[in-house]
Amino acid sequence: METLCRSAAEAGLERRGDSDIVLSASMDVTLLADEEYRVQGSATYRDEDDSGHTTNLRCTVRLEDGGWQVTAVRFNN
Repeated sequence: METLCRSAAEAGLERRGDSDIVLSASMDVTLLADEEYRVQGSATYRDEDDSGHTTNLRCTVRLEDGGWQVTAVRFNN
């Protein structure tokens, strides 16, 4: 679950044009339902203006169509 969230979070930040992305070394993984998990951690990055930021990160991972999918990625400053 953590690996899926990391990949989705990095991709989301890169799409926004952010760089120097560092995700927390370990993330909290919580079972929400039989086939759904919440993964939480933090991320630091630099935006297009080269300003540094730290944000909380939350992903929802669900079993869909026979495979685990990240269905939501949220960043909260």
